[in-house]
Amino acid sequence: MAFAGTKLILGIAASTGAASIVGNAIKMSTPDNLKLSKKVVMGIGGLALSGMFGTMASKWVEGEIDEAVDAYKIFKDGFQSTKETIKKAKEAANKTEEPAETE
Repeated sequence: MAFAGTKLILGIAASTGAASIVGNAIKMSTPDNLKLSKKVVMGIGGLALSGMFGTMASKWVEGEIDEAVDAYKIFKDGFQSTKETIKKAKEAANKTEEPAETE
């Protein structure tokens, strides 16, 4: 697939961006006066949420790229079919315009 590299890079970028946003939101909403045990638990939960949203963002971007590629292929195939149909119609018209040979 021609877009495999682009798909990979955009998937990684979306995953990293989403994970960063979730991580920052968790840091901003976590109070500083928590006990160590709660800070550890919130950190682990934050990592889990960041990873989950990062994965979801990556899959979404990859799905959108796949849909765009599929739409392009359908458009391209339809265009080729139309060109072939026009070519065949012109050939058929040229054959009917040729005078019949008489002996």
